[in-house]
Amino acid sequence: IDRDIDQLMKRTKYRPTASGVVSTRVVLTYAFFLGLTGFLILYFGTNFITLFVQYGITTFSMNIWIIGHWFFHQ
Repeated sequence: IDRDIDQLMKRTKYRPTASGVVSTRVVLTYAFFLGLTGFLILYFGTNFITLFVQYGITTFSMNIWIIGHWFFHQ
């Protein structure tokens, strides 16, 4: 997601997404299936309250990241 910024920074310019070794589509597909796997583990392995709390925390932190990214990178 921050591939363009990673390309500019000395410390992160050799990361797989910044250097183009791994495409954005592959990274997003991997992230989707990783999230889905975690969701299913919580759904079948724990109770509904744990799943609900995890979903709330994830949604909250994603919103904070999106707002921060939008605010600081205008």
